[in-house]
Amino acid sequence: MSALPDFSALQAAALPEWLLAVSLVLMLLDLFIDTSFLAYISLAVFSLWGTQTLAALTGIGLPWTGLVFLLLYALGVWLYVFECRVIARSFLLKYLTRGAPPELKEAAIGRTGIVQHAGNSFALSVDDELFPIDPACTADLREGEAATITAWNGGLVRVRRS
Repeated sequence: MSALPDFSALQAAALPEWLLAVSLVLMLLDLFIDTSFLAYISLAVFSLWGTQTLAALTGIGLPWTGLVFLLLYALGVWLYVFECRVIARSFLLKYLTRGAPPELKEAAIGRTGIVQHAGNSFALSVDDELFPIDPACTADLREGEAATITAWNGGLVRVRRS
């Protein structure tokens, strides 16, 4: 057993680089998956990396590392909200998804279908898809008549007679 090399010093030296790599991967995933949860974890890991790096370079004591971590995390959250949410995500949506088909709710508005009675509620059948109709719009609807989707609200469509 004594012939095995000691990798503990190598692993301790590589920890800051791994923290930075994990942080950057999580931030990139957040740009494409659109969850703030990953970004805040990434910012915490990045702040931990920055705190370790500053503590190693300057030799600050343990009481100050908590303050440094909080300052780095607050700065990271501010930069994330401004740069990623405002600049990077708008760039992604504007240029990289330019040819993508519209979401279902955007594509459904203006389409016409047939009103069907489904249990206690009404649904609109458009090209073999059923869209549940908002109960506020069902007062004057009858089964079998044509209706047009005017809005999408929380999974329910608002319709008017065609």
